[in-house]
Amino acid sequence: MTKQKLPSQKFKTIIRTVKIFLGIVFFLALTFTGFNLLAKSIYDRKDCKRFNIDNIELRTHTDIPAVLKSECNCNGNIKVSKFVIDSSRVNISDYTVNNNFEKSGDLFIKKGERNDTKWNASLNPHTNELLITIEYK
Repeated sequence: MTKQKLPSQKFKTIIRTVKIFLGIVFFLALTFTGFNLLAKSIYDRKDCKRFNIDNIELRTHTDIPAVLKSECNCNGNIKVSKFVIDSSRVNISDYTVNNNFEKSGDLFIKKGERNDTKWNASLNPHTNELLITIEYK
């Protein structure tokens, strides 16, 4: 009967380190994939139910700040959302600059178009109402 050699302590440490490294890589890949799937799910929503603000922010690249009130109506491929911004927590002037709104008469306007979305945003600085219309293509 022959004696089997026991693996050296150094070899055990290397194997354990490789297992930990592979576990971390797997965990990070799974987390990254899950995050991307969630973001895609939010982006693809075309309703006013869950993740409405997130959907608007992803499609328009416009931050929706603290709000006092919101309304949303969706009819087929058109979504209209209205927000009353909480001016006690949000400086409207800074908000318009940081989100690239342009002054047009009494309103601040921002609009854009992508291959799957056309949108318009208008902010009334007197009433703090932000109106966003999204047309899904």
